[in-house]
Amino acid sequence: MNDIENNLFAYIDKIQRGSLLNLHDEKVKAEDFFLRIFKKVYNFDNLINLNYEKLNSKGIDLYDSKEKIGIQITAIQSNEKDKINDTKTLTLKNWKSKGLEKLWVFFIIETKFLKEIDTSIVEEIDGVKIHIKTIKNLIGDISKLDKEKRIEISELIKQEVSEEFYGLSKLVLFKEIGKNQKFDSTNYFNKEELIYFSKKEQGKIDNLAYNFTNNITDQYCILGNPCSGKTTIAYAMIQKIKNKRIFYLNLTEPIFDESKILDELIQISHFHSLVILDNIHDNIKLFLKIKERISKHMWIKSLFLSRYYKTFDEFDENSIYDKIEGIKYYRIDLNEDLEEKISGIISKKIDSLKNQYSELNWYKGNFVEIIKNTSSNLLKLNIALRVWEKKNRKSNNITFDKINQNIILQNFYEEHNLNEVESDSLATYCILYKNDIPFILLKGQKNINEKLKEKGIILYVYPY
Repeated sequence: MNDIENNLFAYIDKIQRGSLLNLHDEKVKAEDFFLRIFKKVYNFDNLINLNYEKLNSKGIDLYDSKEKIGIQITAIQSNEKDKINDTKTLTLKNWKSKGLEKLWVFFIIETKFLKEIDTSIVEEIDGVKIHIKTIKNLIGDISKLDKEKRIEISELIKQEVSEEFYGLSKLVLFKEIGKNQKFDSTNYFNKEELIYFSKKEQGKIDNLAYNFTNNITDQYCILGNPCSGKTTIAYAMIQKIKNKRIFYLNLTEPIFDESKILDELIQISHFHSLVILDNIHDNIKLFLKIKERISKHMWIKSLFLSRYYKTFDEFDENSIYDKIEGIKYYRIDLNEDLEEKISGIISKKIDSLKNQYSELNWYKGNFVEIIKNTSSNLLKLNIALRVWEKKNRKSNNITFDKINQNIILQNFYEEHNLNEVESDSLATYCILYKNDIPFILLKGQKNINEKLKEKGIILYVYPY
């Protein structure tokens, strides 16, 4: 509630200092501001601003034909009693015959006169109930709403009073993620019904979702090897989060104007949000800038996803542990409950295949061979399941354990069109990633290795 009160009073202060309601255009803007708040607080869904239809509407500024209520909005600081009486007279004369049943005289600025009268008293004239309302009445009514509604109102008010907010429609770098929406379009992100978590992972997901929802956790990091399930855990967690808008940014992607990120964070800061930064190990310098900026925005919580960057030496000051110092983290250990996880994923996939293609046989075969074929790698497992589905639909006599490493890698090579990439570039790609050196592979660069050798980054590339 402190945010709501502070921002409302900041807006009122702006009105007092600038005599905002003396000009017609500014008066209409102020009426629109309170119209949107009244809609949220009192569910006046059909409330309209009459001054768009006719300049200086008689008696009232806002009207809801369904609720049969008219509202006069005023910022006067003297002759308040005359204003109330004039509003009553004009409103009853012009709106009683149109079915008006309730009249609010809403004072934006609470004067000495208003502090001394009892605003809880409801006067009734000729069947019309008349209420005197002030900002304090509005704040009191907001405080009685449930938490989710108060958050919506808090965001609305902050957006209205901010001079920096221009909306989320112009976000280019950050991607807003809705419920059940994937972070990217990769084919290898498991369908939700095929995702399997160990008891420990599920407990962590539930705990994080609860803590982010209730603002217990501000920042958190998930660490894991490539294809260990970092984004899958993050995806599962955000399905359970409430009262937060979710935004995603992948630091692997090239970002040429870092100032745009900081500007977009300002827009996001007008909402109670969770920002997910993926692959922070690929751009540590930018990650640190974003982390520092996010810490200044009270409404933004953050989840960071990273590989074990420079962790060969635990005392390396450039290791990921140094970069996330002070942030709690969860390490994905693929050796922990690995067989349970792989078995669970396979079982879910087989159940799905049996439902889709009940006329075919779907058997996993030797589980030990499956572990060997997939090298305990969840991405390989996912690829292998896709290959098996495709091949068994044709021949109906292949058990899953027959999908070996050569078949998996060949399918990966073909689906990703790696034949388009120069072979020496592909070798460079593997070497740099193996040694935690982030870079982006540009297709068609024939002399990549030569240039890297010139710079002393690599000495020799062994041909595959």
